[in-house]
Amino acid sequence: MSTYTLVSDEDIKKYAPELLEQGHFVVSDGEKLWIVKHKPGSVDEEKRDLLGYLLGYRFANVAEVKLLALQEHEQIKTLTNKNESSLLTNTFFVRLAGAYSPEELPCKTLEEAVATELVYSTWIRRRDAHVLNRVYIEGIPIFFDFQTAFLGEKGLADIKIFFSEPPADYGRASAWRIRESSDIITTSQARAGDKRVHYVRDLSAFKKQIDSAVIKLRDNLKEGWEDFISQTGFNSHQKDEIVNFLKRNLESLEEDLKLMQEIIFKD
Repeated sequence: MSTYTLVSDEDIKKYAPELLEQGHFVVSDGEKLWIVKHKPGSVDEEKRDLLGYLLGYRFANVAEVKLLALQEHEQIKTLTNKNESSLLTNTFFVRLAGAYSPEELPCKTLEEAVATELVYSTWIRRRDAHVLNRVYIEGIPIFFDFQTAFLGEKGLADIKIFFSEPPADYGRASAWRIRESSDIITTSQARAGDKRVHYVRDLSAFKKQIDSAVIKLRDNLKEGWEDFISQTGFNSHQKDEIVNFLKRNLESLEEDLKLMQEIIFKD
C-alpha cells in the first residue's frame, strides 16, 4: 500500500496554479501527484470517472483515475481532515493533469488530442467537455471528469437531446466549438477566454483526425472492453445497461459525429 503525503502550495503552483485557493487537496504517493476528488452526495461518480479512464487511456489523453482501498482511504481522511463526510464511494483520486509529461500522452498533436476527446465524448455522452475539465501540457490538452457520461444523465443517450439547442451554456454539448489559433495554448489562457472553445492550429488537419479518432476508438474496442465496466464496481444490471448503451452508440457513431460537426464549426 502506498503512503501519501500532502503536496505543498509551492508544488501545486508549479504544476497546477489554477488550483490554488480553490480548496483542493493534492497528495503524492512518491511517484505521481493526485487530486483528492471528494464529492459528498454523488452517486456512482467514482465508477464513471474510472470507466472513462479505463476505456479511453490507450488512445485519448485522459487523466488517470484511482479508487481507494480501505487503508488508503483512512490515510486520506486523516490528511484532509474529512473524517465524517469522506466515504469510499465519494472520495477517489484523479491524477494531477498538469504533472504529466508530454511523452506520457498517446495524442501528441493538438488536432489529434482535440478530435479524439470530442469523438470519445460523443460516444460515451460526456457533455461537459469544456475548458474547466482539461489542462494543457506544452499546448496539448489532457481531459478528465465523466460524471455526466455512461448514463449519468440518462436523457443524453438520445443524440438529438445531447446536442440540443438552446440553451448552449459551456457545460452542454451544443456549446462545443472549434477555433483556429496559432498560439501554444496554456491552461490559464484557455480558461480566461471562451470556456466553450477547443483550439486547433490547422482546421483541415483536425477534420482528418476526426476520422482517425473513430478508427482508433474502434481498434481499442475489439475485445474485452466490457470487462472494464465490471472492474469499476457497477452491479450486473448497471453493467448490462451501460454495455447496451455503448454498443448502440458505437453503431450510430458516424451519424452522431455528423451532428457533432454541425455544432462544433458554428460561429
